Amino acid sequence: MAYFHRNMILLTVTFVDQCTWNDSLVELQLWCRLGIIANRANDIETTVYCRDKTLELITLFQTRKVEKFQLSLANEYVSRACGAHAECLLKQQTGQKQERKEVLAILVEAASYSSKADLYELTMHLARHFWNTCRVSIKRKLERSLLFDPLNELIHHINTVAPKSIVASLHDKEIKEEKSISTDNFKPKKQPLINKKDKKSQTIDDEQLSITTSISNPQEDAQIRSALYGVLVQIYMDKHSWHSALDAIDNALQVLPRTQHRLLLYKYRVLIKSKLGLSISTDMQKFREQGELSLAKMWRQVAIMAKKREHVINAYQHAIATLQNLDNYWIKIDYILELASWLYSNEYLIDNVIDLIEWSIDLLLTSPEAYKQAELNARDQQDTDIPNNRSSILKSDQEYNKTTTPKADIGSDPDQAHLGPTKPKLPNRLQPDLSIGEVVQVRRLEYLCRCHILLAYMTRRNQPEYEQLLQKAYWFLTRLWQRGLSDSIEISKDAEAEAAAAAAEAQAAAADAGKKQQQKGATGADAKKKPPAVQAGKSTDKQPANVKTGTWDTSTPKNLSEWAIFVPNNDILQTYTLSQAKQRGFNKSTISKPLLTFYYLDMFVRLLREYGYNHMSLPVLSFMRLLGQIILPSSSIRTYVLLHIQQVCQELNLLESMQIICQLARPFAIRDDDLATSRAEMIIYIKLLAQQREEETLFESALGSSGLKSEARSYGTSAYSSPASRAQASDPKSLIADLPGDRQILNKLIIRNIWLQTARLLFELDFIQESKEMLQEILNQAKTYDDQICEKRAYILLGEIALYEHRFDQAIDLAMQGQQIPIDEHDWYRSVITVIEALRQDTNQDAYKQKKIRSLLETSIKRLESIAQLHINKLISIAYAASLLST
Repeated sequence: MAYFHRNMILLTVTFVDQCTWNDSLVELQLWCRLGIIANRANDIETTVYCRDKTLELITLFQTRKVEKFQLSLANEYVSRACGAHAECLLKQQTGQKQERKEVLAILVEAASYSSKADLYELTMHLARHFWNTCRVSIKRKLERSLLFDPLNELIHHINTVAPKSIVASLHDKEIKEEKSISTDNFKPKKQPLINKKDKKSQTIDDEQLSITTSISNPQEDAQIRSALYGVLVQIYMDKHSWHSALDAIDNALQVLPRTQHRLLLYKYRVLIKSKLGLSISTDMQKFREQGELSLAKMWRQVAIMAKKREHVINAYQHAIATLQNLDNYWIKIDYILELASWLYSNEYLIDNVIDLIEWSIDLLLTSPEAYKQAELNARDQQDTDIPNNRSSILKSDQEYNKTTTPKADIGSDPDQAHLGPTKPKLPNRLQPDLSIGEVVQVRRLEYLCRCHILLAYMTRRNQPEYEQLLQKAYWFLTRLWQRGLSDSIEISKDAEAEAAAAAAEAQAAAADAGKKQQQKGATGADAKKKPPAVQAGKSTDKQPANVKTGTWDTSTPKNLSEWAIFVPNNDILQTYTLSQAKQRGFNKSTISKPLLTFYYLDMFVRLLREYGYNHMSLPVLSFMRLLGQIILPSSSIRTYVLLHIQQVCQELNLLESMQIICQLARPFAIRDDDLATSRAEMIIYIKLLAQQREEETLFESALGSSGLKSEARSYGTSAYSSPASRAQASDPKSLIADLPGDRQILNKLIIRNIWLQTARLLFELDFIQESKEMLQEILNQAKTYDDQICEKRAYILLGEIALYEHRFDQAIDLAMQGQQIPIDEHDWYRSVITVIEALRQDTNQDAYKQKKIRSLLETSIKRLESIAQLHINKLISIAYAASLLST
């Protein structure tokens, strides 16, 4: 039937094409209708032909003088023909980017003609199709940037035909309940491409076409328009064109209806103004009715985007002071620790940082009952003075908006870096009511362990409390092991109790059903037995574990050899995946930030080994191995931890355990699954980058030939061209440094960073060839993604390997390549030592070799002294590196 229908369409198209028409408007209408019918028959070739014919006929109306209503009808017919072709392409597209790009271009073209016809509903209908098509492309920055031109054109067409009275009408009917303004979760309805106004002029049977549409929903239209503006602003922000983004937001707020969908644009305006150091007090008032969590998250985003240091501190303090509810307990602690990390990384005095971490520890040692009571007491004073309840240095909105700042930022001078007390004073400060022995919740223990690791990292090694902090962190980790293992028994008991209750309920329901059937006179015992058998089968399927409680050992190992190979048995690990686990055991609910936890535990192992507590690092490494098995399933993480355990076992002379771990870690090379995944991602990234550069080249050539210039578009090309232009576009002061190290690995697993650490372990364990092969893959990926930190660290490690293999000239060259960008003092010291050792061991050097080495050492020590003046919080580690060079 469909084939016959397509044949009829082709015959009709041929007949219409061969006729001679005196009235071009009638011919245009016929081609429009044929395009709509072809769309319903999924005939792409016919829709393309009908669209081309309408575009050819519309030129006749544009070049000669016609009535206004005739020109409007002609534009409408062209718009509907283009929309029909776009819909037909959408039905048959395979998800390719080029297909989406073609559909978006056709939809924008259709919207241009509908705006000329002054049809708002038809234009918004096309905008809905545009939004549904581009939603896939807005998640990645490279793909999002290619939407800049079609978005601008579509928004212009919508604003041209949008009713001016819609703002006033929707302002009176503004919805009070909160609605989500996320652009990712919104998916508007699709509507057919014919309006109700055209029913009178239809000459084709309505039953054949069934072309109808509902009246446009003003709220849905406002949501669509806000989402489109949000993507446009995000593109400007990706290219660091802040002033152009503000202009786009101001234009959007002038034309959009006053609904809650505008909050998305207010959010962007707050972030951009904080980036530029402008006033945000008026815009922040829009978020006060959204709840304390939304307001606190907004303040945190302001802190991340803020350019001036005092604005960052003020925004974080507002975010912390806003969170009073027990439901936001963990978020508040996270914000306090983030502020402490930022203060430490930006060279504020260590007293301020320690105050904040100790405040977090006090909150962690406060019971939920005491916290709720403090919350009730704080509600009475919340409307009067929230900032004064939390900190003596909280600033008001007016202080945030001060634009006059001294020449040097706060913190550049040690006298200005002291903020005063950074935690609440009595009586506003919460008093901990729990001892460390009374803490049994896994999540609290994990946070306490992290806090003490941070304190140990920030404490000078020659202070007496440094050893106590290491021991406290180790105690919290062993306590964490004990509680997590013992929770498995309680979880299994709850699972068995729920399964028994479900089985009893199923049997009771089956018995009731049997009685009802018996009362109705159902035939025989078969009808009575079948339901309970089915229900019993269902209840047994719901039981995730058939292991009885108390059949496994939940005790921790007793000696180092057992700790080295310790992994909980499968029955215990299975209980952590049950729905009854909730806030017990080891899962994503109790270890809420596994990458951050893994990073700090890795740092803890390094601190323990540097202090001589090598034996205490084995329980820490076992816990890291557990994280890599149940929460962060990655073969690369598993190999890294196993090699670390092997190294510690070798240092402690645990030969039997070392052999077992060595067999588990093999093969040492990158696993095939990780390598295939990473290379596939890299290929996609390269294709997207090449596609964007090609688009920008074509656009620039078009601008050059026409003699036009566009500030926003030309700026967009510079944001992705040379590294120098990228460095100019980005602002290093705006980056919030998550102490310590690279912030990327704390919120996303960057696999090449794990490979880099693994390659260093392989080199230290004398697996030279495996380490070199891994470093070559790391360099390839680092250059592709322009990850200069990873690249330079790989060069330094390759220089050390070349020195080990007595390739002295190559070792010097590789070490010098590692010094081309700013790196931390530890990596810089490694590169200097590599150069010095290469000069000292090379027998082919001239007679001035010792003079070269002495000059290099003196220059390096002076360089470290100048660095120490800028990084007062790293004074001890820098002085230690200088002392090693001077010996």
